[in-house]
Amino acid sequence: MCMLQAAENSWRLLSARQPAFPGEKDPVSASEEHPTPCNSSVQKENILRHLTKRNALPSAGRALVTDMPTYDLIIVGGGPAGISAALTASRRNLNLLLLTQPIRKNPLGKAELIENYPGVPAVSGEQLLEKMENQLQLLHISQKIAKVSRILPSGDLFYLSAGEEIFTCRSVLLAIGKSVSKLLTGEEEYLGRGVSYCATCDGMLYRGKKVCVIGSEEDALEEAVFLSSIGCDVTFFSTRRIQAEKPFPIVRAERFVISGNGNTVTSLEADGILYPTAGIFILRRVPTAVSLLPDLQTDRNGIQTDRGMRTGIPGVFAAGDCTGEPLQIAKAVGEGNIAALSVYAYLKSKEQK
Repeated sequence: MCMLQAAENSWRLLSARQPAFPGEKDPVSASEEHPTPCNSSVQKENILRHLTKRNALPSAGRALVTDMPTYDLIIVGGGPAGISAALTASRRNLNLLLLTQPIRKNPLGKAELIENYPGVPAVSGEQLLEKMENQLQLLHISQKIAKVSRILPSGDLFYLSAGEEIFTCRSVLLAIGKSVSKLLTGEEEYLGRGVSYCATCDGMLYRGKKVCVIGSEEDALEEAVFLSSIGCDVTFFSTRRIQAEKPFPIVRAERFVISGNGNTVTSLEADGILYPTAGIFILRRVPTAVSLLPDLQTDRNGIQTDRGMRTGIPGVFAAGDCTGEPLQIAKAVGEGNIAALSVYAYLKSKEQK
């Protein structure tokens, strides 16, 4: 009973309003907010079963998950903050994994000239990132190209969903960069009730139905193609003009309003034009903090942390641009270092209990 409660309650923390199948009721009561820690291996299997039931994890992905190790630390984001944290955590002999996007997608890589980073004068953003990347390789720090869409806390562990894979760890460091501070109208209200941030996770829920995809990056187009391939009736929306041959209409729009009937999404308004839809996939380059972990405390600057880069969720830390201004490389590197030291102290304190 303990393990099932942990799985169900973890899902609630992940997305309290995740769409259910027709006729399916939420088995979690409002009083079950603090699951009792259970045996991790069995607990993981129950969570995997729960995610597969929800079609959040394709059946092909189960084999990828069950063989994955449990890391001491997973760092989400491979910019200066994430890399700095990885270097420090490695020196503390933590078993860590860095989940990142390709260097070419890091905004810092577009900087033509950086002159205010100590010890590395007159360097481009791309060159600086390459130097940092080389340090990771010299220390044999594990990295993987992956875009995390959800983080599921369960007892003393965290499960990170990235496409068809799930990664397990004892602590998480968010170094996701600066994300949008303002959500779309109706986005928070209908999150998990028609609004989703992951096409791979939730696409099968909308098979044979009209869906809208909002995004500007190449990855967003690829996920829209995936939705179309599984039988969704896709309309793609972007704030910039996109010239591409795709099996669905591409609409350029600047303003979006999500509407529903109080229970689920019914339409998307784009620049004043109404598009009836059953689901809306919002695919940003940088995920919002609350889309990854709904219980994170944020303000207009970013994720709220203390001086040790600890968030309000035990075991979750944040560093870099995602914690707010100033948006400087030196600040990000320093916070990454502090966060890694705090992670080490947190894990040691857990071992002593």
